[in-house]
Amino acid sequence: LQVSLVPNRLQMAELQIVKPVGKFIINQDKSLNVTKFLRNQPATVPVAPTKVIAATHSALPASGGMLASAQSSVSNVAKTANDKPLTPPAIEAGAQEDVFPINIETVRIDNAALEFADLSLTPQFGTNIHSLTGVINGVSTNTASTAQVELDGRVDDYGAARIRGSLQPFNVTNFTDLKLSFTNIEMSRLTPYSGKFAGRRIDSGKLSVDLEYKIKQRQLAGENKFVINKLKLGEKIKSADAADLPLDLAIAILEDSDGVIDLELPIMGSLDDPQFSYGSIVWKAIRNVLGKIVTAPFRALGKLFGGSGDKLEAITFEAGGTVLSPPELEKIKIISTALAKRQGLVLGIVPAYDEVLDAPAIQEHTVRSQVAEEMGLTLAEGQAAGPIDLNNTKVQKAIDNLYDTLTKKSLLKKLASKLEKPKEGHYEEALQKLTASIQVSGADLQTLAKSRGEAIQKALLAAGVSVDRMHIDAPEKHKGDGNAKDVNTRLTLDVNQKVSVKAE
Repeated sequence: LQVSLVPNRLQMAELQIVKPVGKFIINQDKSLNVTKFLRNQPATVPVAPTKVIAATHSALPASGGMLASAQSSVSNVAKTANDKPLTPPAIEAGAQEDVFPINIETVRIDNAALEFADLSLTPQFGTNIHSLTGVINGVSTNTASTAQVELDGRVDDYGAARIRGSLQPFNVTNFTDLKLSFTNIEMSRLTPYSGKFAGRRIDSGKLSVDLEYKIKQRQLAGENKFVINKLKLGEKIKSADAADLPLDLAIAILEDSDGVIDLELPIMGSLDDPQFSYGSIVWKAIRNVLGKIVTAPFRALGKLFGGSGDKLEAITFEAGGTVLSPPELEKIKIISTALAKRQGLVLGIVPAYDEVLDAPAIQEHTVRSQVAEEMGLTLAEGQAAGPIDLNNTKVQKAIDNLYDTLTKKSLLKKLASKLEKPKEGHYEEALQKLTASIQVSGADLQTLAKSRGEAIQKALLAAGVSVDRMHIDAPEKHKGDGNAKDVNTRLTLDVNQKVSVKAE
């Protein structure tokens, strides 16, 4: 150790810190135990480190106390242009004149332990980071240099912690580029946080987190990757801060067939924001992601399984029709693939009819069938009669016969009309009146809607979806807006209770 005054200087080749022990506690009033021994600074001197420490009171529970120091530099986020390593920003000459020059070539940490507790929560939360061992090279107050960090440790019994990257240790808000990984964290211990922010207890599950933070000139960009295994939520917990979201549905959409949820959450912000709170930002990002999933579940599924998902929430039929077109069959394929890989979901089919669109279409289909029958044509089951050719003499005769029956024309008038040449537009007018005479009841429209639901169910069964993974609901009536040309049958997603019960 070499120390001198005038000029001020501290030089050390290696500093070994063996079995250091610390406690980072958030008290019931949300004050921090560490602030009790921090030196008060004059109001004119920037106190960024203290500000950052105060912001970590709501840090992610998975990171526990380890992040209390490392993430004190990670308090807010501003997106960087790419994932390349950051280069430290230039510092104006004289900016660090009052700093006592320190240079430590290597800091070796051996079996460090840190207890973290958040007493402001109900129930209270605590975790223990221990066996933290590694090296920090290049600890210096020199603004042109950065320290290289490699640390590994354990969280509680079987969780692992890993920290890699670089930073300016005496000015972390100016430059930090750190990657923090926590694996195999027992999620049931996180119930105090899930209760506060999500309103649910966590019964079981394992969490792994990759956190990558880059700070440059007090602007931070963060990439958070969460991998959750076999998450099981418990009872509801009352919390004023909890978002009102159907979490079971969100989990069923996100969780794959192996019970794994893979979620990425980029966050951004400024350390100078007076409203800054790292934990609040992360939970806000989580709520935003979950909110988008539960409000547009089919869009989420589409992105997961090869489609845009923008139109997966409905199957479209032509007016009066029950046949699935090729584009709709493609939707069925995407949905069936999603259901196969998301066993926690059940599909609901809400068949629909639109009186404005469907009633005229039913009338047209019916009159076509009547003309074909009058002509003596035999149609196979499900075969369409096709359009009516008013220039065909057989069609004209069939229309006359049907029209005479409709108007109850007497035999004498029928004979007379055969001797007379029909006036111009006669067959068009007769066909129009025949079509308008066909009564379409509410029961007819309900039957049409049910047929649409059954067509969707049949297509899903053919695609490999089991009958117990779907249900057909009561038909619903749509109001035509005058612009629509097709009728949509809504699809819904629900939680598969059988899977939930089995998991329990």
